[in-house]
Amino acid sequence: MATLQTSQWLMDKTGASFDGGMVVAKQEEAALAGAKMLADGGNAVDAAVAAAFVMNVMEPYNTSIGGAGYMIFRGADGTATTIDFSNRAPRRMTPDAHRSRTTVAFKGGLAAMVPGTVGGLVTALERFGTLSLAHVLEPAIDLAENGMPLSWVLALRLLQELNGIRANPKSAEIFLVDGDPGMAHGATTIRQTDLARTLRAIAEHGAAGFYTGPVAQEIVDFVQAQGGLLELADMAAYQPTVADALRSPFGAYTVLTGPLPCPGLMTVQGLKILEGFDLATWGHNSVASLHVMAEAYRLAFADRDAYFGDPEFVDVPVDLLLSDDYIARRRAQIDPERALAEVRPGDIGVVPLGKASSAGGTTQISVVDAAGNAVSMTHTLIGGWSGLGVAGGSGVVMNCAAQWFDPTPGAPNSVAPGKRPVSNMTPLIVERENRAVLAVGAPGSRRITNAVSQVVLNTLVHGIAVQPAISAPRIDLSQGYIVADDRIDASVIDGLRALGHRVEMVHEFINAGGPAAGYRGFFARPAAVFVDAAGIRHGGDYPFLEGMAAGVGKDSAMRKS
Repeated sequence: MATLQTSQWLMDKTGASFDGGMVVAKQEEAALAGAKMLADGGNAVDAAVAAAFVMNVMEPYNTSIGGAGYMIFRGADGTATTIDFSNRAPRRMTPDAHRSRTTVAFKGGLAAMVPGTVGGLVTALERFGTLSLAHVLEPAIDLAENGMPLSWVLALRLLQELNGIRANPKSAEIFLVDGDPGMAHGATTIRQTDLARTLRAIAEHGAAGFYTGPVAQEIVDFVQAQGGLLELADMAAYQPTVADALRSPFGAYTVLTGPLPCPGLMTVQGLKILEGFDLATWGHNSVASLHVMAEAYRLAFADRDAYFGDPEFVDVPVDLLLSDDYIARRRAQIDPERALAEVRPGDIGVVPLGKASSAGGTTQISVVDAAGNAVSMTHTLIGGWSGLGVAGGSGVVMNCAAQWFDPTPGAPNSVAPGKRPVSNMTPLIVERENRAVLAVGAPGSRRITNAVSQVVLNTLVHGIAVQPAISAPRIDLSQGYIVADDRIDASVIDGLRALGHRVEMVHEFINAGGPAAGYRGFFARPAAVFVDAAGIRHGGDYPFLEGMAAGVGKDSAMRKS
């Protein structure tokens, strides 16, 4: 039989390196807005907040000021703080009220929760930034008012969600031309004048410009018209949660992430299990390394899905889950010669009741400034561009965040008034010898954990530079079995299957909507800044889609990848 050989279309990015500050974001305009804040004398938080507001304009399909997120901030002085701007359930969102006529509501008005992004970004700037809110908002306001480019990705996402966008009159008015994607009529920009007006209200009045007054009224009226439970009192009462970051040792390093309901605990748990194996000697993407990685994260996913919830409502024994004894017991379940036939949650003294959720539509910003302040921030829309759409005259694309709750009654992550759902966002900062060495995170729903973990392992264990560490082929365990990039050597895949693993091969290429949208994007999309021993900042970003690393030198000169 004749053999077939074909060419390959290879994609990658170069990354960027500079001696001052570094910003990595999923849109060029966002990275440059953040870099401008550094050049203007701002710090990592100023840069991250500016970039985030720009992302909320540029990617309405992934993120919005109607959404939520987490920021991990590590000051140059070593303090580490989480700004948790999760959505909270409206006070009327009881388990019964959150049900439609047939099932738990995952879309539409019943799924809308209190937006957290504005509260989180404003609080972060007030607590840790140095520039004014008005100054930091200027780039986002300009893009919303004067127009953002109609890029090929934006055009593609318009087509993917066209019917849903058409169903919301305001969404159609803003993002379509005579009911069609703008490119059908020669349009090259999209203007969001309502959103610009909302951003100006925030610039003038702070978070109150969003959570009270005309903007809040527009949002509440819209949600209630869709059958939702959100009230003005829910909006006015919203406050982000500011707390110490969760710190956990990992070899010579310390990993910083958010406390629950941020699921970074699971990522750290997996890393701690892997700490007991000699990955460096076994080699990057070897059979032995990928086998134990797969098993560690199958165990970690089982614990996350069974036990995680909002600690204001459920008692999750975090110290136990990260204790040396518990980690050793979970590690001992891994057989170096055979994949586990069945994976169960670990025994922590309570009945495991939870199960998985998997909402997507997210972005990541990573920053390290010249002084050594570091930010890793993941924030999201939740529920898709057309899940609920633009809320009246506010210009704000609203979340369907209640889909993050577990529909199982009485589970740790089941719905309750005022409760925060467990998300998939996993921003991390890694420190060593009292300085930040890595700020990393990713969009990508349940696939985030494995993507972020592998960037950590690639850089810190295998010694790979940050851009190649992100670009490298990887595996994912979020479905309970190995999904593997087809760039991994075929002999390694054969070795994993010989150990009993189910392995599904996928071809990662132009991740613009993921496989559910008919596009070949199977993995999460990391963005990271790595600081080497000489203090040079190296920025890297996922190669198969838009995104940029932008550096600012100590002389305030700017450079981009």
